[in-house]
Formats: sequence, structure tokens, C-alpha cells
Amino acid sequence: MEPEVRMASNSKNNNNSSFGFKPYSCNTRALTLQWVEAISRLLRQYEFLWRAHVVDFFQARLWEAVDKEWMECLSEESVHNLLLLPSGLIQHFPGLCTPSLGKVLTQGMNSKKIHEVEVLAAVIQRIANEVEAHDIIDVGAGQGYLAQVLSFEYQLSVIALDASSHHATVTNKRAERIKKHYQARMRKSHMGHHDINVPQTITHHICSDDSLASLSKVLSSSLFMRAENNRQQTLGGDRTNGSEGSCQVEIFATRNNGQTASCGTEGLAASLVLAGLHACGDLSVTMIRTFLECKEVKALISIGCCYNLLSEDCNDKKLDCYGFPLSKGVTILGIHVGRIGRDLACQSAERWRSLTPEAAIENFEIHAFRAAFQMVLQKFYPNIVETSPSVGRLGKSQRRQKAKSVLWQRQFAEESLSSSSLIDCEKQCLKMRQIDTLNSEVIFSSLNGNNSMVKKSIQRGLSFQTSENLSPKEKDSELGNRKNICNDFSKPSDSTSPAEKMLRNSSFSCGRTIDPNELDKSCRFKEYSISAFERLCLSPVPDEAVLQTWKEVEHNVELIGPYWSLRAVFGPLLETLLLLDRLLFLQEHDGIEVSMVPLFEPSISPRNIAIIARKV
Repeated sequence: MEPEVRMASNSKNNNNSSFGFKPYSCNTRALTLQWVEAISRLLRQYEFLWRAHVVDFFQARLWEAVDKEWMECLSEESVHNLLLLPSGLIQHFPGLCTPSLGKVLTQGMNSKKIHEVEVLAAVIQRIANEVEAHDIIDVGAGQGYLAQVLSFEYQLSVIALDASSHHATVTNKRAERIKKHYQARMRKSHMGHHDINVPQTITHHICSDDSLASLSKVLSSSLFMRAENNRQQTLGGDRTNGSEGSCQVEIFATRNNGQTASCGTEGLAASLVLAGLHACGDLSVTMIRTFLECKEVKALISIGCCYNLLSEDCNDKKLDCYGFPLSKGVTILGIHVGRIGRDLACQSAERWRSLTPEAAIENFEIHAFRAAFQMVLQKFYPNIVETSPSVGRLGKSQRRQKAKSVLWQRQFAEESLSSSSLIDCEKQCLKMRQIDTLNSEVIFSSLNGNNSMVKKSIQRGLSFQTSENLSPKEKDSELGNRKNICNDFSKPSDSTSPAEKMLRNSSFSCGRTIDPNELDKSCRFKEYSISAFERLCLSPVPDEAVLQTWKEVEHNVELIGPYWSLRAVFGPLLETLLLLDRLLFLQEHDGIEVSMVPLFEPSISPRNIAIIARKV
């Protein structure tokens, strides 16, 4: 019996969608257009806020554009409450009941991917049954997780389409391993000889809107060959070479002037479903256009992402067509989102909501550092500022390194707490010192003064007395002191680094202890600036100039958290506009039934909205 997907909903009436879901969208073109117009009016009213770039926060004094009472009110709120602003009211999540996948199929997937594949595969199977589709085309298949679940779990015929030949190789090898497992299971259960569907992989570079339709000849020949193989093969004669199920093509197509294209499969009576799990940027838009233009494609399930990579008609780049706007309704309104707005649409309100206050403060600090660094660039490299330079994920990589160091420190601290002798405790402390050496050097290299002297002080500060010359009473006392310190490491408290904590405690030191007050934000900003200059391949400016810049802005640093949180409120609104544009575009065509449904738990997978359409 095939697994089924059903809705877990308190609503008794779900008849307003042909798919049985309660759509989180607008039912008609007129209603969708009303929502688009309302969102557009609101976005235009607060354009000064969501179009602003946080890197200009200090340079342009962005907080002054916001109502003073708003800023004063938000400045008094806790970090926890600020993090709730972007998510607003909790989105109603329908709660899809789907079958769980076994360990064989989920091997290599993280929890996010398992959740997405379990839900989406069940939905695709249901839609495919409704439209009586023969084949599924998994667009942007990656390593083939979704395609393999559709093939092995739901026994659907699947073509995994991706631009990377490496992904195709990985998909084929993984599919063969899974196939062997299913064959062994069938032999043990004495089920006899049954065909097992294996995804066919195709490497194809999509470089224009109707190139998917142009792939039709390759698809039709592949489908015909598979149909012939399925009739002739038995389990004993199955081929196990994964490369035989793949081909590599690269097709450069031209527009077909909006005419409905044939996929060249008339003789096979083809009925296809296009599916895409987080098809990046314009790829989701290409899927929508191909669904409309290729008559053999009967249904579409599209979940987009990476709005920052979406092409847009902003008069900065002339293309034959754009990823936004798609619909006539949005085009007539003349609203442009721009790169900054599309970046904001990618923000995950639910993930910010789940952050700890400590992590949120670190994020706000990174935004402050980047905005202050922009002022440094403006003073010393004004020509570079005009190019909108990016320093990348500088702050995030530093936080990851710090978090790993803290995790290691706590692990060894817990081992030290169970030590029964001073010698064991010393060994654990030595491990802690060795692991934290790199982290310590990073922190203290930003201190004022002679760096070589600072490093010598670090080594003295991180050293500890050995127990060789201690009396039994002194050993007991020293053991107790060190266990107390290790216990302090093992507790998740503030964001202070392990190196800073170690230097605060004289029990570890036979030399002087560096004043922790020296490790302030100005020093961290100097270190951030050094790394940022390296990323941009620029020569660092004098330390005095960097520290002076921070001194100029530090009294307004506390405003960046409230400002960022208020601006982030518009992220979900901008994403909704982009998605409604796609929905409206489909509604503007006759004979199309379309819904917009939240499929995934947003705290697990923020880009959770699926556009589901079929031809009627």
C-alpha cells in the first residue's frame, strides 16, 4: 500500500483547494491583486527603512529617520522582545502527517533535509497520482535525496536534473547502494522479482527560460529507453553500473515567443510533474514558465529560495525576461524591491526568534562593527565604498571558532571535575591550554602595546604550577581551586571566552594576570577591521584611526539592535510580495489551478512556502 499524506487541521472545511490543503494564499486573481496592492502601499510608506543598508547605520545616522518615540521605546525592550519583532504573530502551520523515512534513505541528510524531503516527497506523490503523471522531474536535484525517496519509497519514475556532474555521480553511487539494500530486503521477505525504480540523472545547464522545454528531446529519449528497459529487465538482470542511468547535456535555447512548446513525447503520452526543493534564484521562475509553456508538464510543485540572486527589472541590467516582476499586476504597480530588499527577504524571522540573547547580542555587535568599518573605509578608501564592498561572513566564522573553543573547554572541564588527583587535573588543564592557544592569540593580538610582550604574558598567564614541590596540604588546596575553575568553565554563562576566564584566575598563573577590562569592544573592533582589510586585499590603516572611529560611534551602538529588529519586520513582507507575484502570474493564465501552501515547519526550514499548480 502506498504511503499517504494528510492534513492535520482543526478546520472541517478544506474544500477551497483542489489539493485538499488549506491554502495560505489568495483564492482568486482579484484577491491576490488586492493583497499585492496593500503590501505595496505599506512598503512605499516605509521605504526609507527597509531600503536602508545597515552598513550605513553610523555614516548616514539612519536611526534619525525613525520616529524618535519608536527608537526610545524599543531601546528599553529586552533583547528577547526585539527578536520577536520580525516574526510578528506566529504563522499558522498546517501540520502535515507524513510517513517517516528509514535510516537507509536518510543517510547523509541532516534533520532539516529529512524534514523537507519527508514532507515534499509525500506531497509530490499525491499530486502525481491526482494528475496521473508518469514521471517526476526533480529540478536542481543536488545529491538526489528527494529523487531517491520518490523512486525507492514511492516507486515513482524520477529524473534528477542538476547542473553539476559531480552531483550526478554522487546521486548514482548512492542510489546503487540503496538499491542493493532494497533488493536484499525483498529477497529476505520472499517477495520475488520486482523492478526497483532508480532515479535517472541528467546534467543540464539551464541558461534561459525555456531551456527546460528544450530538454524535451533528451527527456523523451530517456523515458523511452527506460520504458523499454523496464519491460525487459528482471531483478536478476538489473544493471548495477550507475553511469548507465545518467547522461550529460548542455543546451542553450532561445525564447519561443510564449507559444506552448511540446516536450517531444507525443508518442509516449508523457505526463510530467516539475518539482523543485529550494530551486535557487531564477531557477524557480524558470520552472513556472516551463510549466506554462510545455504542454506535457501537468503539475508544478515549487519551493524557492535565494531571492538575493533573483534577476529584477531595475533598469540596471537589460534581459529578455526577469525573475521579478513576473505578473502583469505587479508590473503595472511599478514597485521595485532591489538587491537590498531581496537580501532582506532572505532573512529568517523564525531563526532569529530562536536565538539566545547572548547570540543575538553578538549578531548586533557584528552589525555595529561592520557599520563602523564602513566609516573607516569612507575615510581612507572612498573609491572602494562606491563599489559596495563585501567582507563576507567574517563575524559568523569568528563566532563559530569561538563556539567550538568553548565547547572543547567545557568538555575537558567536565573531565577535570571527575579527576581524583591533582596530576589528572593538571593533564586536563594542559589540554585546555593547548586547545585555547590559537583562540588566545587571536583575542590578545588586538591589545594595545607591544604584541610580543603581550604573547609572553599570555604564556605566563596560561601556565600553572606543577605539583612536584607542593606539600600534601597544598596539593589538596590546589586541586580544589582548579576544580572550581573547571566547574566555572563547564557552566554556560556569559559570552566571555575561555582564554579570558583563564587569565582572570590566579590559580592558573605564576605570573601577572592581564586585566580583562582591556578586552573591550574597541579591541574586538580593531581585530575585526584587520580581518576585513585582509578580505578586501587592502592595507590596514593606523590603529589609532580605527580606535578613534569606534570612539565616535560607541555611544550610539546600543541603537543598532532596535533599528535592525524594526527593519527586519519587513523581511517576511518582502518575501510575501515576491511569492504573490508568482502566484498572480499563474492566476493570470487560464486553465491553471494554483495554491500557495506552507509545507515545512518554519523554525526548521524558513523557506517553507510551496507554489502548487496544475493544468485543468
